[in-house]
Amino acid sequence: MSLQLMQMLSTTIEAKDEYTKGHSHRVAEYSVLIARELGWNEKELSNLKNAAHLHDIGKIAIPDTILNKPSKLSEEEFSIIKEHTIIGANILKNISLIDHVQEIVRNHHERYDGNGYPDGLKGKEIPLHARIVAVADSYDAMSSQRIYRNQLPPEKIIQELENNKGTQFDPEITDIFLKLLREDRIHIKEDHLSITENTQIPEAEIEMSQFISDIMSTIRTQKTKENLDFLTGLPTRNKGEQTIAQLMKRHSGCLVFMDMDNLKTINDIYGHKAGDRVLKLLGNLLLEYSSECLVCRLGGDEFLLFMPNADQNSITEVITAIFKKFNTRKEQDPELHAASISAGLYMCNIGDSFDECYTKADKTLYFVKQNGKSDFSF
Repeated sequence: MSLQLMQMLSTTIEAKDEYTKGHSHRVAEYSVLIARELGWNEKELSNLKNAAHLHDIGKIAIPDTILNKPSKLSEEEFSIIKEHTIIGANILKNISLIDHVQEIVRNHHERYDGNGYPDGLKGKEIPLHARIVAVADSYDAMSSQRIYRNQLPPEKIIQELENNKGTQFDPEITDIFLKLLREDRIHIKEDHLSITENTQIPEAEIEMSQFISDIMSTIRTQKTKENLDFLTGLPTRNKGEQTIAQLMKRHSGCLVFMDMDNLKTINDIYGHKAGDRVLKLLGNLLLEYSSECLVCRLGGDEFLLFMPNADQNSITEVITAIFKKFNTRKEQDPELHAASISAGLYMCNIGDSFDECYTKADKTLYFVKQNGKSDFSF
């Protein structure tokens, strides 16, 4: 039961990001395929599978904003990501049920050339179990859709494994995996919830499984609330950017960086309640266009919109209508007269980098702000 509960925990961690659903299960299965080619017995294979299931357990302590960031991580953010190996090993330091689990969790990001983390181990200094999981982990990352990129084609994956053999990966283990790939022997059960093949589940375990399920359901409900900005009713920055980045992978369109002008002036003269009212006014207005575009509040006086599958003329009509309605509605509140909105727009193609489009829309907004505000430009 303890083994299965730990595997359930690894599955709940993956629920933090839909793009890693089933990742631990697949890494465990790929690791077993490699180890079987090395001649391991069934007991050793079972132990490896259980340990590999927990290789990312430390990510439970990594903020969702970093795990799910659609653009390139900063150096500081990447240093936080790397901590999951040490955190995971510490979580499992007292676990005696699974041999080699700590070394897998701690060392699966070491590199064969010594340039990995967290310990900078080199070659055979890296535990064998960790070297196996490193190849399996990287393969699943390359062959899966991720928020920051599409899955790689099979020929590209083979090329990456070949290019990194002896530098990132153990060459012997890499050759084994390449052989499995070329012989089309990488076949696993995709049901990541099938933790055990034993159908005689004790009643206590069923109750514990239901308990964990209830907890996760509560967490998901709370997470939904956390993803909405209380004042405007719009998605928060983290959730909004994730959703927009995902949509940009499948659709061309226009990214709009919108800014509230003179919010500080309103706050200084009439107080923050007046500032809140004008932000809420704009938020409610943008919600009216939720069928035509994705919208989120970036924070403060900044908003981000993405209009999929629209040409420049139709986008101009929508933005013009938003500006007109905002100017009409603000006049109903004398304290909001100074408010206006500016926007920078950038036309995106399918697969364009979210980070680059965001930067270009932001620069266009800056151009508008430097040339009189209360306007928009492509």
